[in-house]
Amino acid sequence: PPKDLPQQIPEHMRLILDLIVLAFQMDKTRIATCMLNNDLSQMNFGFLEGVHGSLHLDLTHNGRDPELEAMYLQTNQFHVSQFAYLIDRLKQIDEGGQSLLESSLLMHCSNLFDGDKHQADRMPIVLAGQGGGSMATGRILNCLDRAEEERRACSLYLSLMDRMGVALPTFGDADRRLAGL
Repeated sequence: PPKDLPQQIPEHMRLILDLIVLAFQMDKTRIATCMLNNDLSQMNFGFLEGVHGSLHLDLTHNGRDPELEAMYLQTNQFHVSQFAYLIDRLKQIDEGGQSLLESSLLMHCSNLFDGDKHQADRMPIVLAGQGGGSMATGRILNCLDRAEEERRACSLYLSLMDRMGVALPTFGDADRRLAGL
């Protein structure tokens, strides 16, 4: 490819995801993090049809304006489509009887549920892959009815670390695993 970074955001993001797939496939690493745009992103999603005149940060703090909320929804759909692309790519790679996706564990999330309120107590998190058989799939876990100390994101992270062979007694604000995972 040319030396310069791609100037088209979708193309750039796909290249980053392709690099993750390649690194996993070559067993150069089995851990990767990818932030498609950060909390204070000045990224403009004008490349999406119907999204105009607003930076991502402005769309996350939309004051419940219906037009801005619709554009924000489109940016979220774009991010989820990137995650789906990664899942599909990993599904297509055979690792001796199981797909690279089945060998992997992917997590897709945001750090806020509501940008206007800076609310982080109802974050949807999507897990994909089976972690080499350590995860049951096809489920939805609704933790809203649990006590706060029983539904912390860091409890989820402890549970995921256990599946990767990293045993820690605590992580962040949690000292217990997420029940039912």
